Amino acid sequence: MRQEIVGKGNLSIVIAPHSHTALAAWWARPLVSEQWLQTTSQLKPGVNEKGIPTVSWRIKSLLVLLILTMTTTCQTAALNASPAVSAGALTTEYQRSSADVRSKYDGKEIVVRGYAPLASRVPQPGDDQGSVFLKEKGNDSALELTCWFSKHQTQEFSKIKGEQYITVKGIFNGEAGVDLKFCQLLRIE
Repeated sequence: MRQEIVGKGNLSIVIAPHSHTALAAWWARPLVSEQWLQTTSQLKPGVNEKGIPTVSWRIKSLLVLLILTMTTTCQTAALNASPAVSAGALTTEYQRSSADVRSKYDGKEIVVRGYAPLASRVPQPGDDQGSVFLKEKGNDSALELTCWFSKHQTQEFSKIKGEQYITVKGIFNGEAGVDLKFCQLLRIE
């Protein structure tokens, strides 16, 4: 004795004579509920079954691209926002009026471009900081800008061999002269 049950969606199942009728009914059930099919056909375009608006992958890709572009633009603008101050102009201004320079720059991060007549002095064992001196080329003034950097940046600052123009960024401190603390090397020319 052989029974054939035809389900929806052209699904045919053959049930052996020794099979139980409940098992046959279970196998013949639709794989997707008809209620779900009715619900999805009633959905508005752009809204999922919970009523939440959906966004296509193209729009998501465009949003990601827009965010990346804006992030890159903001970073570039931030780098270009503070033009480099000349080391020579800064030391000359400091000689005229240290109080004016300190009120203008103390505690602020500034970018300075200057001539490094000597190689950087890297931290020796036991030292926490190294330094490099900046001035205006051809100016024999005794006052130089000292750029202090951490021992963790020794590799970058050791590239300064002397008689080069460099650009650095650091926190200005005018207590004992023209100093930049926590310097970062931006460029060697």
